[in-house]
Amino acid sequence: MRKIYVLLASTLAIIALGLIGFYNRDRFQPQSSSETFEADQNVYEFKDNTRVLQEGQPPQEVVNVDADLLVYKQNPGEIVSRWVDIRKFMLGDKVIQPEDQGALLSGSHIMTFGGKDAIFFTDAQFPSDLVAIHNFLIQRLQIPMLPTSSKTITRQELEETGRFEVEYTFETLPTGYRVKRNWVKALSGDFEVVPGKSGFTYTYNSKSVLLSMNGNLSFQNKKSLGTFVESVFNIAIKSEHTKQKTVARLDLSKLTPVAGADATTNEGYPEGMTIPQLFELVDSFKDSASGREDFNLFKALTDDLHQHPEHLKDYKNKILSIKERDDDGERRINMLATVLADSNTPKGAMALAELGKECPDTYCKSQVMMGYTFHTTPTKESTAAVLKVAQTEGVEEVYGAAYHAVGEAATKLGDTYPEVKNELLNDLSTSKDENKMRAIVGGMGNLASPDFEPVIEEAAKSTNEDLRVSSFRALRKIPDPKVNPVLLQSFQKEPVTKVNDSIVEAMFDRTFTTEEYTQIAKRSLDFTDNDNMQRNVVLVLTRAHENGVDGIPAILEDLKAQTTFETLKEMIDSELAKSNETIKALKEQDEILKKE
Repeated sequence: MRKIYVLLASTLAIIALGLIGFYNRDRFQPQSSSETFEADQNVYEFKDNTRVLQEGQPPQEVVNVDADLLVYKQNPGEIVSRWVDIRKFMLGDKVIQPEDQGALLSGSHIMTFGGKDAIFFTDAQFPSDLVAIHNFLIQRLQIPMLPTSSKTITRQELEETGRFEVEYTFETLPTGYRVKRNWVKALSGDFEVVPGKSGFTYTYNSKSVLLSMNGNLSFQNKKSLGTFVESVFNIAIKSEHTKQKTVARLDLSKLTPVAGADATTNEGYPEGMTIPQLFELVDSFKDSASGREDFNLFKALTDDLHQHPEHLKDYKNKILSIKERDDDGERRINMLATVLADSNTPKGAMALAELGKECPDTYCKSQVMMGYTFHTTPTKESTAAVLKVAQTEGVEEVYGAAYHAVGEAATKLGDTYPEVKNELLNDLSTSKDENKMRAIVGGMGNLASPDFEPVIEEAAKSTNEDLRVSSFRALRKIPDPKVNPVLLQSFQKEPVTKVNDSIVEAMFDRTFTTEEYTQIAKRSLDFTDNDNMQRNVVLVLTRAHENGVDGIPAILEDLKAQTTFETLKEMIDSELAKSNETIKALKEQDEILKKE
């Protein structure tokens, strides 16, 4: 049993990705004011099933929640919620029985956003051992960022379990919009992202009301390679816009600590630390630090740099002063490069670009170039400097990160840096090094200009498998109708599995005809020793179903009938059910809008 609790603790840390890990969790008793007000209340059906999978052992279910939650906003940045119906609430070996559900159903909960520190407030009756999972479920209604264009935006997100590269895509729909949030890879921490199996899809109506959130998270424990944590989420709105005039406003000013509440706060570092004090913390920082310690230091440094941009030179010099290239020294450089990436000023972008040239070794250069990828305010001048690093650097780790950063930055700059397209085209046409060609193609894929289609298509014909992989991935976002035939024809004849994986990956964000999807499904059946290929094709098909392509359920049923993988049959049923729920929510919302 002790082993199960250890697995449960690590699992909850994994699935509670988002803001939950980095804020105070003191419990407070809300005192309701006599004031009542009118609020738009939405009831959501929550379903969360999380299992731990270990080689040689049966799956261990650690979370199973099926319940309805009422949610409303009482003030900007304040979300109130309470459970209104519980069908199942299981956490580890703790199952909340019907006779014990009173505390869950009677208490309200406040979550605040927008302040310096978000704090969770829960009613004194709320079971203390369920506060974390409740907060986690509320977080599923939120999204850390909302892209404002149809282009893919990639950024780092710091979690309790480490730092991750997360990809966001915004899509407009006839009745609203959709945001796709995919975990691409782990940049630090103890858990690896399972590619293609870790992503959420949020669907909103035209009034920005969340209609549904569906998705999966799948992580592999790097310290126990045969251990995976897999979570499946389904959140769907059941009712909305039910005006209530008798809702008591929960007054934050009257909150008092609950007697005897266990303190689980994270004090972090005091404000107003001097540069020498902050850098003393950096010098003592270890690679073995936990995600919480990582965040504490990151927060202290970024707070300082945001408040004192004149310290930018000090941070740049600190990176250059770190001579150690052991695990601890590399972790410190990574931390400082991430702080500069978060600086959000053009001068911060230029500092990273300059470090790409001034850093004394490969590791330092690669870290600052990755940092530039995530900087939000690059300039034409700093991006040109990063491009120069990419063009002159001889080490793949550095020029690969630099070309990737150029593509991301050029996307943010838009038409203000048109020359970059010709620079990349010229670099690709003159390069004889296939590794460098891969890097250039990757940068082109990030920029996703239709001007790049012919040269990337040509690169996809290379005899070099890795260059073909990079080329197909780069075609993913290219807005050119020629891309689809290239992907289809290549998938039919490509003999190498990892290249086919990249082709299917590119298909996620493309739209094909019903007949073409039939061909894709049929071809996937040829991979009798690779269930992952067929799983990814199922995800491609269900996404097409949500996007309104006709005939997809029949294709999935045919695939289910012919596949030799029993687990895939279960997956098809699950994914199709989720897609149907999303489509149903969209149709219901469309009917509501027609009546308004």
